Amino acid sequence: MAALGVGAGSLVSCTRTGAGDTLQRAQEEGVIKVGIANEKPFGYKEGDKVTGQAPELARAIFKRLGIDTMQAETVTFDALPDSLNNETFDVIAAGMFITPERCDAVIFSNPDYCMQTALLILKGSPAEGAASFEDVAANPDIKLGTMGTGVVEYGWALESGVPEEQITPGFDDQATAVRALANGQIHALALTRLSLQTQLESDPNPNLELSEPFFPVIDGEEQAGCGGFGFRKSDTALRDAFNAELEKMQESGEVYEIVKPFGILKEEVDAAAEKTASSLCNAKA
Repeated sequence: MAALGVGAGSLVSCTRTGAGDTLQRAQEEGVIKVGIANEKPFGYKEGDKVTGQAPELARAIFKRLGIDTMQAETVTFDALPDSLNNETFDVIAAGMFITPERCDAVIFSNPDYCMQTALLILKGSPAEGAASFEDVAANPDIKLGTMGTGVVEYGWALESGVPEEQITPGFDDQATAVRALANGQIHALALTRLSLQTQLESDPNPNLELSEPFFPVIDGEEQAGCGGFGFRKSDTALRDAFNAELEKMQESGEVYEIVKPFGILKEEVDAAAEKTASSLCNAKA
Protein backbone atom coordinates (compact mmCIF):
# COMPACT_ATOMS: atom_id res chain seq x y z
CA MET A 1 0.00 0.00 0.00
CA ALA A 2 2.91 2.38 0.72
CA ALA A 3 4.30 1.81 -2.76
CA LEU A 4 0.87 2.31 -4.29
CA GLY A 5 0.39 5.53 -2.35
CA VAL A 6 3.71 6.99 -3.51
CA GLY A 7 3.01 6.02 -7.10
CA ALA A 8 -0.48 7.45 -7.08
CA GLY A 9 0.76 10.62 -5.43
CA SER A 10 3.43 11.11 -8.09
CA LEU A 11 0.81 10.97 -10.83
CA VAL A 12 -1.03 13.99 -9.46
CA SER A 13 1.96 15.92 -8.10
CA CYS A 14 2.14 18.07 -11.22
CA THR A 15 -1.18 19.66 -10.24
CA ARG A 16 0.03 20.72 -6.79
CA THR A 17 0.85 24.35 -6.20
CA GLY A 18 2.99 23.60 -3.17
CA ALA A 19 2.59 22.47 0.42
CA GLY A 20 -0.43 24.02 2.06
CA ASP A 21 -1.92 25.33 -1.21
CA THR A 22 -4.42 22.53 -1.76
CA LEU A 23 -7.39 24.85 -1.20
CA GLN A 24 -6.16 27.34 -3.78
CA ARG A 25 -5.35 24.60 -6.31
CA ALA A 26 -8.72 22.89 -5.81
CA GLN A 27 -10.64 26.14 -6.20
CA GLU A 28 -8.72 27.02 -9.36
CA GLU A 29 -9.24 23.58 -10.89
CA GLY A 30 -12.70 22.98 -9.42
CA VAL A 31 -11.65 19.45 -8.41
CA ILE A 32 -10.69 17.78 -5.15
CA LYS A 33 -9.97 14.13 -4.40
CA VAL A 34 -11.12 12.34 -1.25
CA GLY A 35 -10.10 9.01 0.23
CA ILE A 36 -12.65 6.40 1.30
CA ALA A 37 -12.44 2.84 2.64
CA ASN A 38 -15.53 1.55 0.81
CA GLU A 39 -17.38 0.99 4.09
CA LYS A 40 -21.13 1.49 4.30
CA PRO A 41 -22.61 3.85 5.33
CA PHE A 42 -19.62 6.15 5.88
CA GLY A 43 -18.01 6.22 2.44
CA TYR A 44 -18.50 3.75 -0.40
CA LYS A 45 -19.08 3.30 -4.11
CA GLU A 46 -22.32 2.37 -5.82
CA GLY A 47 -21.17 1.62 -9.34
CA ASP A 48 -19.28 4.72 -10.42
CA LYS A 49 -20.91 6.95 -7.81
CA VAL A 50 -19.21 7.76 -4.52
CA THR A 51 -21.67 8.23 -1.68
CA GLY A 52 -22.09 7.76 2.05
CA GLN A 53 -22.32 9.98 5.11
CA ALA A 54 -18.87 11.52 4.73
CA PRO A 55 -18.67 11.96 0.91
CA GLU A 56 -22.13 13.52 0.69
CA LEU A 57 -21.36 16.01 3.45
CA ALA A 58 -17.93 16.74 1.94
CA ARG A 59 -19.49 17.25 -1.49
CA ALA A 60 -21.90 19.85 -0.09
CA ILE A 61 -19.14 21.69 1.79
CA PHE A 62 -16.74 21.73 -1.16
CA LYS A 63 -19.44 23.16 -3.41
CA ARG A 64 -19.87 25.99 -0.94
CA LEU A 65 -16.12 26.55 -1.26
CA GLY A 66 -16.36 26.75 -5.05
CA ILE A 67 -15.12 23.22 -5.73
CA ASP A 68 -17.78 21.51 -7.82
CA THR A 69 -16.15 18.16 -8.65
CA MET A 70 -15.21 15.57 -6.03
CA GLN A 71 -13.31 12.43 -7.04
CA ALA A 72 -12.55 9.47 -4.77
CA GLU A 73 -9.79 6.95 -4.22
CA THR A 74 -10.45 3.71 -2.30
CA VAL A 75 -7.84 2.24 0.06
CA THR A 76 -8.05 0.08 3.18
CA PHE A 77 -9.07 1.96 6.31
CA ASP A 78 -5.67 1.63 8.01
CA ALA A 79 -3.95 3.00 4.89
CA LEU A 80 -5.97 6.23 4.79
CA PRO A 81 -3.56 8.49 6.77
CA ASP A 82 -0.43 7.36 4.88
CA SER A 83 -2.22 7.62 1.54
CA LEU A 84 -3.35 11.15 2.42
CA ASN A 85 0.18 12.19 3.29
CA ASN A 86 1.51 10.52 0.11
CA GLU A 87 -0.91 12.76 -1.84
CA THR A 88 -2.97 9.89 -3.22
CA PHE A 89 -5.91 12.16 -2.29
CA ASP A 90 -6.48 15.45 -0.47
CA VAL A 91 -9.01 14.66 2.25
CA ILE A 92 -10.03 11.59 4.24
CA ALA A 93 -13.83 11.30 3.91
CA ALA A 94 -14.49 7.99 5.64
CA GLY A 95 -16.19 8.85 8.93
CA MET A 96 -12.84 8.43 10.69
CA PHE A 97 -12.89 8.76 14.48
CA ILE A 98 -10.74 11.59 15.80
CA THR A 99 -8.20 10.18 18.28
CA PRO A 100 -4.98 11.51 19.81
CA GLU A 101 -2.98 8.88 17.93
CA ARG A 102 -4.45 9.83 14.55
CA CYS A 103 -3.94 13.51 15.33
CA ASP A 104 -0.19 12.81 15.29
CA ALA A 105 -0.46 11.91 11.59
CA VAL A 106 -3.13 14.28 10.22
CA ILE A 107 -5.18 17.32 11.19
CA PHE A 108 -8.94 16.94 11.52
CA SER A 109 -12.03 18.99 10.91
CA ASN A 110 -14.33 19.39 13.87
CA PRO A 111 -16.53 16.28 14.25
CA ASP A 112 -19.81 15.92 12.41
CA TYR A 113 -21.17 12.96 14.42
CA CYS A 114 -20.54 11.10 17.70
CA MET A 115 -21.64 7.48 17.93
CA GLN A 116 -21.85 4.45 20.21
CA THR A 117 -20.12 1.11 19.71
CA ALA A 118 -21.78 -2.32 19.42
CA LEU A 119 -20.87 -5.99 19.08
CA LEU A 120 -22.13 -8.22 16.30
CA ILE A 121 -22.29 -11.68 17.86
CA LEU A 122 -22.42 -15.21 16.50
CA LYS A 123 -25.34 -16.98 18.18
CA GLY A 124 -24.38 -20.13 20.07
CA SER A 125 -20.76 -18.99 20.39
CA PRO A 126 -18.93 -18.14 23.63
CA ALA A 127 -19.74 -14.47 22.92
CA GLU A 128 -23.52 -14.91 23.11
CA GLY A 129 -24.86 -12.44 25.67
CA ALA A 130 -21.73 -10.24 25.67
CA ALA A 131 -22.61 -6.56 25.79
CA SER A 132 -19.28 -4.81 26.43
CA PHE A 133 -15.53 -5.17 26.09
CA GLU A 134 -15.44 -6.09 29.78
CA ASP A 135 -17.70 -9.06 29.01
CA VAL A 136 -15.27 -10.17 26.31
CA ALA A 137 -12.32 -9.79 28.69
CA ALA A 138 -14.11 -11.90 31.30
CA ASN A 139 -14.37 -14.89 28.95
CA PRO A 140 -11.04 -16.08 27.49
CA ASP A 141 -12.88 -18.33 25.03
CA ILE A 142 -14.28 -15.36 23.09
CA LYS A 143 -12.47 -14.41 19.89
CA LEU A 144 -13.07 -10.73 19.18
CA GLY A 145 -12.66 -9.23 15.71
CA THR A 146 -11.74 -5.61 14.87
CA MET A 147 -11.11 -4.00 11.51
CA GLY A 148 -7.40 -3.45 12.27
CA THR A 149 -4.92 -2.56 15.01
CA GLY A 150 -5.29 1.14 14.20
CA VAL A 151 -9.03 1.34 14.82
CA VAL A 152 -10.37 2.68 18.10
CA GLU A 153 -12.22 -0.55 18.89
CA TYR A 154 -8.90 -2.42 19.06
CA GLY A 155 -7.47 0.08 21.54
CA TRP A 156 -10.63 0.20 23.61
CA ALA A 157 -10.68 -3.58 23.83
CA LEU A 158 -7.09 -3.70 25.06
CA GLU A 159 -7.70 -0.91 27.59
CA SER A 160 -10.79 -2.77 28.82
CA GLY A 161 -8.66 -5.79 29.66
CA VAL A 162 -9.11 -7.96 26.56
CA PRO A 163 -5.79 -9.81 26.01
CA GLU A 164 -4.14 -9.17 22.65
CA GLU A 165 -4.26 -12.88 21.83
CA GLN A 166 -8.07 -12.79 22.03
CA ILE A 167 -8.32 -10.17 19.28
CA THR A 168 -8.23 -10.87 15.55
CA PRO A 169 -7.61 -7.59 13.67
CA GLY A 170 -6.94 -6.70 10.07
CA PHE A 171 -9.95 -7.50 7.89
CA ASP A 172 -9.94 -5.84 4.46
CA ASP A 173 -13.55 -4.67 4.74
CA GLN A 174 -16.70 -5.11 6.78
CA ALA A 175 -18.13 -7.83 4.55
CA THR A 176 -14.98 -9.93 5.00
CA ALA A 177 -15.14 -9.46 8.76
CA VAL A 178 -18.80 -10.48 8.90
CA ARG A 179 -18.08 -13.59 6.81
CA ALA A 180 -15.35 -14.53 9.28
CA LEU A 181 -17.87 -14.08 12.08
CA ALA A 182 -20.52 -16.18 10.36
CA ASN A 183 -17.92 -18.91 9.71
CA GLY A 184 -16.91 -19.02 13.38
CA GLN A 185 -13.38 -17.67 12.89
CA ILE A 186 -14.32 -15.00 15.42
CA HIS A 187 -17.24 -14.89 17.87
CA ALA A 188 -17.90 -11.13 18.02
CA LEU A 189 -17.09 -8.14 15.84
CA ALA A 190 -16.69 -4.65 17.34
CA LEU A 191 -17.65 -1.63 15.26
CA THR A 192 -19.93 1.40 15.45
CA ARG A 193 -23.55 0.53 16.03
CA LEU A 194 -24.41 2.04 12.64
CA SER A 195 -21.81 0.04 10.68
CA LEU A 196 -23.06 -3.22 12.14
CA GLN A 197 -26.72 -2.28 11.83
CA THR A 198 -26.21 -1.38 8.16
CA GLN A 199 -24.35 -4.61 7.49
CA LEU A 200 -27.16 -6.69 8.97
CA GLU A 201 -29.79 -4.80 7.00
CA SER A 202 -27.94 -5.27 3.71
CA ASP A 203 -27.10 -8.94 4.33
CA PRO A 204 -29.42 -10.45 6.98
CA ASN A 205 -28.13 -13.52 8.79
CA PRO A 206 -30.32 -15.26 11.40
CA ASN A 207 -27.19 -16.62 13.10
CA LEU A 208 -25.94 -13.14 13.98
CA GLU A 209 -27.32 -10.71 16.55
CA LEU A 210 -26.48 -7.15 17.48
CA SER A 211 -25.76 -6.17 21.06
CA GLU A 212 -27.23 -3.08 22.64
CA PRO A 213 -25.09 -0.05 21.69
CA PHE A 214 -22.73 1.13 24.42
CA PHE A 215 -20.07 3.70 25.18
CA PRO A 216 -16.84 1.93 26.19
CA VAL A 217 -15.70 3.10 29.61
CA ILE A 218 -11.95 3.65 30.00
CA ASP A 219 -10.62 4.80 33.37
CA GLY A 220 -14.14 5.71 34.40
CA GLU A 221 -14.83 7.89 31.35
CA GLU A 222 -17.23 7.12 28.52
CA GLN A 223 -15.55 7.03 25.12
CA ALA A 224 -17.64 8.52 22.34
CA GLY A 225 -16.54 7.77 18.81
CA CYS A 226 -16.61 11.14 17.04
CA GLY A 227 -15.92 11.21 13.32
CA GLY A 228 -14.45 13.96 11.17
CA PHE A 229 -12.48 14.65 8.00
CA GLY A 230 -8.70 14.30 7.82
CA PHE A 231 -6.28 16.72 6.11
CA ARG A 232 -2.52 16.94 5.64
CA LYS A 233 -0.83 18.99 8.36
CA SER A 234 0.25 21.56 5.77
CA ASP A 235 -3.38 22.11 4.70
CA THR A 236 -4.60 24.26 7.58
CA ALA A 237 -6.21 26.72 5.14
CA LEU A 238 -8.31 23.95 3.60
CA ARG A 239 -9.20 22.52 7.03
CA ASP A 240 -10.16 25.95 8.40
CA ALA A 241 -12.32 26.81 5.38
CA PHE A 242 -13.99 23.40 5.66
CA ASN A 243 -14.63 23.92 9.38
CA ALA A 244 -16.20 27.32 8.79
CA GLU A 245 -18.75 25.87 6.37
CA LEU A 246 -19.35 22.83 8.57
CA GLU A 247 -20.19 25.06 11.54
CA LYS A 248 -22.69 27.06 9.48
CA MET A 249 -24.36 23.86 8.32
CA GLN A 250 -24.50 22.44 11.85
CA GLU A 251 -26.23 25.60 13.05
CA SER A 252 -28.72 25.58 10.16
CA GLY A 253 -29.54 21.88 10.48
CA GLU A 254 -28.23 21.09 7.01
CA VAL A 255 -25.73 18.52 8.28
CA TYR A 256 -28.47 16.32 9.70
CA GLU A 257 -30.57 16.60 6.54
CA ILE A 258 -27.61 15.37 4.47
CA VAL A 259 -26.55 12.47 6.70
CA LYS A 260 -29.89 11.16 8.00
CA PRO A 261 -30.49 8.95 4.92
CA PHE A 262 -27.42 6.99 6.03
CA GLY A 263 -28.80 6.21 9.48
CA ILE A 264 -27.12 8.98 11.47
CA LEU A 265 -29.39 10.15 14.30
CA LYS A 266 -30.09 13.80 15.08
CA GLU A 267 -28.72 13.37 18.61
CA GLU A 268 -25.47 12.05 17.11
CA VAL A 269 -25.15 15.17 14.93
CA ASP A 270 -26.08 17.45 17.84
CA ALA A 271 -23.53 15.77 20.12
CA ALA A 272 -20.76 16.44 17.60
CA ALA A 273 -21.60 20.14 17.42
CA GLU A 274 -20.66 20.39 21.11
CA LYS A 275 -17.12 19.08 20.53
CA THR A 276 -14.02 20.22 18.65
CA ALA A 277 -11.18 18.38 16.98
CA SER A 278 -8.80 20.04 19.43
CA SER A 279 -10.63 18.63 22.46
CA LEU A 280 -10.69 15.14 20.94
CA CYS A 281 -7.03 15.29 19.89
CA ASN A 282 -6.05 16.27 23.41
CA ALA A 283 -8.28 13.73 25.14
CA LYS A 284 -6.62 11.17 27.36
CA ALA A 285 -5.23 8.48 25.12
